[in-house]
Amino acid sequence: MARALSHAAELTRSLGWYYAAFWLPLFATELVPLPATWRLRVRRAFHRISADSTDERRARELKIWYTCGMPRYVGERSLILRYLAGVAVSTALFFAPAIEMVRVGRAIRRYSGQASAHGAESWGAQFAQMLALDLREPETFGLLSAFHEMPMYYGDWMFVAEHRRRSHLYYSGFPGVALAANLLALKPERLDLRDPMFFFSKIYVEQKLRRAAVPTPRLLVVAGRGEATCVSGDDLPKSDLFEKPNIGKGGLGAVRWTYRDSAYHSDRGERQTGAQLLERWRRTRYRVVIQQRLANHPEIEAIGGPTLQTLRIHTVLDENGEPVPMPDAFLKLATGKQVVDNVHAGALAAPIDPGNGRLAAALTHDFDLTDRHPDTGAVFAGRVVPYWQEAVDLAVRAHRAFLPAVLIGFDIAVLADGPIVIEANSSPVTSDHLTRVPMSTIREMDLLLHHLEKLGGA
Repeated sequence: MARALSHAAELTRSLGWYYAAFWLPLFATELVPLPATWRLRVRRAFHRISADSTDERRARELKIWYTCGMPRYVGERSLILRYLAGVAVSTALFFAPAIEMVRVGRAIRRYSGQASAHGAESWGAQFAQMLALDLREPETFGLLSAFHEMPMYYGDWMFVAEHRRRSHLYYSGFPGVALAANLLALKPERLDLRDPMFFFSKIYVEQKLRRAAVPTPRLLVVAGRGEATCVSGDDLPKSDLFEKPNIGKGGLGAVRWTYRDSAYHSDRGERQTGAQLLERWRRTRYRVVIQQRLANHPEIEAIGGPTLQTLRIHTVLDENGEPVPMPDAFLKLATGKQVVDNVHAGALAAPIDPGNGRLAAALTHDFDLTDRHPDTGAVFAGRVVPYWQEAVDLAVRAHRAFLPAVLIGFDIAVLADGPIVIEANSSPVTSDHLTRVPMSTIREMDLLLHHLEKLGGA
């Protein structure tokens, strides 16, 4: 039965309706009341889970949860919502081949020149390779990766033959897998983007960390939607501030306010008094939080300048439910005039050796490896992150505040007196495109799969 389903999936994909073949069986297994073991058999058949390689099996299983974890969670809350989602997505994906042609064309126009400088073939060959990968690995290189700023073909260097041979080990859905695992574990009352638990809002994270006595910046003001509350008193402190949305990603909406001459000056050239700022935040249509601006450890500031630079450290629960660090940490280094260190905003990401905290060369957006900061000129490759072990221990300690969440990505700043947790992410992006090593080959992925199988009952 499994072999027949696998052949049917291959035949359907080869005819060009590969997205429909990929999604329809997954939603069908959720709509039909089959035992969990039968649902898993169908999924594995359509994902060709038959490889001898542990890494390949792990990659395929992770892809199952990428596409099934969220629909399954939604299904536990509403059969009607699950059905409508299945119909809508399946119908839209019938038009995927046309959408793919547009997406591939735009990607080649933007990135083919940079890739050619690193040994890629002609743009025509890149076009053919991208379409071939779409057919072979749609859950990683197809329409689902269109939502990424840089298509996975370029982000994972698939224009290099050696990387294409390992394409089955890559996948773009790690944030979706992590979020599915955390939702299954935390079981929030409602599946609502406004729920603070859904994406770990800034207020939710600050409250959790404070209760656990984990060092984190204190919220000075919580505002928006007609309200503005100064947590620390009636007036704003006469110091530099940092404003950001309560729920958001990629550093969007962040503003740095510098206090001088009895007023607050933004990085955008605005000047506001304390009363004007509070009124401005009160009129905001979404929640914003204001924190005191922090200063980097002197060694970190010497590398990347005054913008707060943070470590990204991922932690995952082991078989006994205890958080352990993953070996994919990196230091985010802001560039240009950015006030945030998010990679999506143009920051560099320097991988960190988990054993000793030593920095390696960072991959730029032009596919080059660099060992020095483009603005300060400081060489960072080979340097050791100050308070490295303390930062790792802090991430593990902070994870315990969010139990039973399975996997969390922590942004940790290193100050002169030690590390401090800035944010916690429930759907973190991993660094496989930064190190060009498939995340599915990391042993800690077995822990994530262990919890997904346990929580999902598959």
